[in-house]
Amino acid sequence: MNEFLKDGNAIVPKPQGLDYDLEAGRIYRLKTKRSFVSKSTVLEMDGNIKLPNKIYKSKSEDLFIKRAIKYHNETDNNTTGVMLYGTQGCGKTLFAKELAKESNLPIIIVDPTFSTSDLMEFFTKFTTPVVVLFDELDKHCGENERWNTKDMLEFLDGVQETCKKLVIFTCNNDNIVNKFLKNRCGRIRYYKKFDALTSEQIKDVVKSTLHDADKVDNVSLAIEECVKIPSYDNVLSICKEVNDWPSYDIKELLTDLNVDLK
Repeated sequence: MNEFLKDGNAIVPKPQGLDYDLEAGRIYRLKTKRSFVSKSTVLEMDGNIKLPNKIYKSKSEDLFIKRAIKYHNETDNNTTGVMLYGTQGCGKTLFAKELAKESNLPIIIVDPTFSTSDLMEFFTKFTTPVVVLFDELDKHCGENERWNTKDMLEFLDGVQETCKKLVIFTCNNDNIVNKFLKNRCGRIRYYKKFDALTSEQIKDVVKSTLHDADKVDNVSLAIEECVKIPSYDNVLSICKEVNDWPSYDIKELLTDLNVDLK
């Protein structure tokens, strides 16, 4: 059964028998639009998910994605929760997008304008299985923000019958996460920490990114010795600088980049 109406670029719950199918792999942004007298909930079509040509995943990360999708597909539970947390720039959002894409489901990104207190009401209105993505959870859970992890307890418990959801959270600091979401597989099934890249991962990224293969060992070693947090983003940025300015020493290039050095 179709549950939505497409109105230009906006997707709204179906009125009076008009409908719209959410499309697998397409991104929809869940927003609240407010005026002085009212508020309304809409989904806005936001294109398809975009990923780099090469994704750097370890065997354990590849297995993580397969396990999460297999569980979600086979469980009778309404929700499968996945928490991805750790150092900023270490690939959490990219990993979340890869997981969402591999699920072959429509992807609903919850906008910071949308209050978590409205989650249950919205998701009881349709039955289409979806990915629900909360990106950078810790940035939007402050006292004056509309996201509250307490509101998510009922949402993840699936007490009310709603559509089947693969719910993905990313955050830099999981101390903001409600304690009742931790150590509870029934709410957050999979919980993964992202750290700085290992020596092997650094070299793999450098080898795949540098134009000059003769510089791979030198650049990899300099990153490992000099950069305090060799995140995925930082390593890619350093490699681009080396490619753009091949006649300069890497340590000279590092001094002007926005990366913390040891």
